[in-house]
Formats: sequence, structure tokens, C-alpha cells
Amino acid sequence: MDGSNSKKIKNKAMIILHVANLDERKAAGPNINVPQNVIYGNKYEVVGLYNLKKSKIIFDIQNDKYFSIVDYKNISELPEPFNRPDIVVFQGMYEIEQCRVARELVKKKIPYIVVPRCSMTTAAIKSHELKKRIANILFFNSFIKNAEAIQFLTENEYEESKNSFRFKNYYILGNGIELPTQRYKVKKRDYFKIVFVGRYNVYHKGLDVLLDAVKNNKDWFNNNNVVLCLYGSDSDNGLRFLESRVKGDNIDSIVKICGPVFDNEKKKALLDADVFIHTSRLEGQPTSVIEAIGYGVPVIVTPGTNVSDVVIEHGLGFVAQLNPESVFDAIATALNSKKQFSSISENEINYAKKNFDWDGIVKESIKEYNSIMDSIC
Repeated sequence: MDGSNSKKIKNKAMIILHVANLDERKAAGPNINVPQNVIYGNKYEVVGLYNLKKSKIIFDIQNDKYFSIVDYKNISELPEPFNRPDIVVFQGMYEIEQCRVARELVKKKIPYIVVPRCSMTTAAIKSHELKKRIANILFFNSFIKNAEAIQFLTENEYEESKNSFRFKNYYILGNGIELPTQRYKVKKRDYFKIVFVGRYNVYHKGLDVLLDAVKNNKDWFNNNNVVLCLYGSDSDNGLRFLESRVKGDNIDSIVKICGPVFDNEKKKALLDADVFIHTSRLEGQPTSVIEAIGYGVPVIVTPGTNVSDVVIEHGLGFVAQLNPESVFDAIATALNSKKQFSSISENEINYAKKNFDWDGIVKESIKEYNSIMDSIC
């Protein structure tokens, strides 16, 4: 490694550059999480964001810390000191432009990390499998191989990814949230409200399985006054699918398609839930789930969310397998467990404080970066 990237000199700030492909959609977790990494990271080091999206987007980041590929075609063109960062963090995967940037970094002997956000999992690769396998051979096998480390968001994401690619090293560190001041309260009302918040991506979010669980048990849902409210933005024609299924299965008295919610409206939706549900096939670490846990809303999750293990271990809610029968059983169990909701909520609040606070997560990430740089110098 050349001298400009040798071990960080004591009292000298580390120059960290996040590289991502971000747009305006608040429904996509990286569009929220990556800027937070930059904002909180600047409390401790010098951190910038290089956006590969070919349109100018405004984030709540200082102007001298945010750069667009529209203005700067290569990292070498970025203003100092980001034209020669100590370490680069690729947020996400399967963007060809990332491979071009990575090649530039390899030539300059600048180390980089990849945060694949579930893209390396077996389930993710099976989606458009042929296309991805060709892309891996041409581009992404070397992209991953040349990374100094892979950051997986959860232990389960690592387990589902470890056999898909060859990589040098890895560590586990998840997303964060700004810990909310308001807390969930157990409801006293004559109906039971299940809330989903996320993109209407039917495959990723397992919404077909969730609707099957309702369709197969619609008398039970009606007799017990259980309603399911789906908040989200359209994705891959998911809205059309949901509207067709709800109408065709005659479950419109149970399932409400409520459209997107953000910021305060999202907070209201979460706090008005009795339980929060995510029946995902694949995720890195879903932002809405950790937000629900942060508010103390009992959750129902599937293994594909990559948080089911901690939900079981720490008593944060209920876990279902990804099939209609198991999802229904988890919903019925939740309804019959309302007396436990206060203690579940307390478990969630405590867990979020220890594991989801952005400040703590950024500190841990900086420790990992330092460790990686020390190991290659």
C-alpha cells in the first residue's frame, strides 16, 4: 500500500467515502440509511458520499461532503480530501458503475468494503438468476474478491451469502435508527390492527403469502375483527397485484391498501398498530422492522427478514415460516397474546437502545475500518 493510505496517524481524521446508487424514494431503505451513515460519521471522522445515480438529488448532508457522478465522473476528480480517501464503502451491489469505480480503487491501492444489503444471498441471486450469474462472471466476482471485507447486516445474511462468492473477510454490523421519543401503547379497542409498511414488492416482501393466509382464513379474520393495513409504494407492479387479489379473493373487508406513508405519517401508522408484520422472502435488514422495534411495536416476522433469530432470542414478537399456514398461526398467536404485549414492547425498546442507535453503530463501523486498514499496512 502506498504512503497516503498507510495506518492512520494518531489524531489525524480518517477520510471515508461511501459510494452508493441513491434516489428520492423514501420507501427504499438505503436512501435513508446511507445518508445517516455519512451524517453521524462526520461526528468522528471526515465522511463523504459519492452518488452514482445519474441525476442530482438533495440529501441532508453538508454540500462539501456530498458528490454526484453527474459532476464528478471519477473519484480522482472529487475535491480534496475525497479524491484520495483512506477507505471506500460500497453501499449495495449489482450496479455496473460500482465495478468501474472499484477498478480505479484497486489501481490506486485504496482499500474498499462492500455492504451487499442481501444481494449476495441465495434467495436474492435466484431472482433473475441467469442474468445475475452472467454478471457475476463478468464483473461482480472480482468486485467482491477484491474487497478487503464484506459487511453483512445480520448473522443470517452472512449464513445465506457465504457460499455465493469468494471474499477475504467479513464482519456483522446492521443499520440504525434515530431512537424515537414516543412509545407504543397496548390498545383497548374492539378490533385488532396488523400493519405492514414497505414497498409493494410482492416477491421480496412475501405479500402473496400474506394474502394467502388471509384468504384461507377470512372467516376467522372477520369473526375476530382482525384487519390488515398495507402501507407502501408501488414496486414491480405490486400495487396492481394487491388490488386484484384483494378484490378477487373478496377480502376487502379485511385487507386495506393504504398507500405510502413517510415521516410523521409513518410514525402514526406504526404507533396505531397492534402488531407489525413483515413476511419477507429476502432482506438485508428491513428499516421498517427495526423502526417498529424502536417504537416497541410487537412484530411478526419471517426468517427472510434476517431478524427472526433476535426476535425469538430477545422476546421481540413472533416468528412465522414463509407459508400461509405458519403466517396465520403467528397472527392468531399474537391476537391471543395481548397480555404479553407490554413486556414484549419493553424488550424491544431496550434492544433498540443497545443495537440500533446510529451513534453506536457508526462508532463500531469506524473501529472495523481501522482494523481493516491496520491489517493491510
